[in-house]
Amino acid sequence: MRSDETITLLIAGKDPPSWLSAALEKARATLAWTVKKEREYPSRKEMRARLMKLAGAIGTVREAMRDFDLATLLRAGDNFFINENETYHGLGDLAERVRKTLDALPPRKGSDKYFLRSGGATPRQNCALMISILWEEVHSKAPPNTNANAQEACAALWEAASGPVKRGRKVAGKWRIPSDGTSTEIWRDHLREAKLRAGSEEAIFLKRSLVPGRAETLASPQEVELIRRLIR
Repeated sequence: MRSDETITLLIAGKDPPSWLSAALEKARATLAWTVKKEREYPSRKEMRARLMKLAGAIGTVREAMRDFDLATLLRAGDNFFINENETYHGLGDLAERVRKTLDALPPRKGSDKYFLRSGGATPRQNCALMISILWEEVHSKAPPNTNANAQEACAALWEAASGPVKRGRKVAGKWRIPSDGTSTEIWRDHLREAKLRAGSEEAIFLKRSLVPGRAETLASPQEVELIRRLIR
């Protein structure tokens, strides 16, 4: 596994600014946390099972609320219990949301995962975004997505954060590079995406978190929500 010192050299050369080492340590810890959260996220099959269980539970409760004898017993002489009508219709809304989510999450073979990112970046894109932010602070401009050192820095940070890696394999006598492997070439697209996200809320949040003088003592509610988005 490559060290923070290796990544520092890739970004800044032999004379890095004093703050870069600490910034990389924070970037690695942040990325490791998002990678861990994505790894722990339930598979498509597991998520469908949870949704179907929820749908069944909602149906049971709504059916019980429509049971005149049971409802009368539960009201215990009252005309209704608190928020009875709102609860019934709220559960109906939840049931419809479950149905729509199941429609959007069709079953299929394999152990893949389904994420509702709402436009948020993937962990690999966040990795490239962190490298781009630190690179720009050192060189006053973002790295070209074709820059070999920037690609290598992304690969090194991803590996240091325990990002999942698939090794290459030979297909028809030719070496195939996996889409999430250690090869630096696969980071070209992620660095390109990082450029497109340079003005995004996520980029602003990461810059304030990683770069000295940009951090705030307390995170705003909007920044807390951004933290949540980073793990989707």
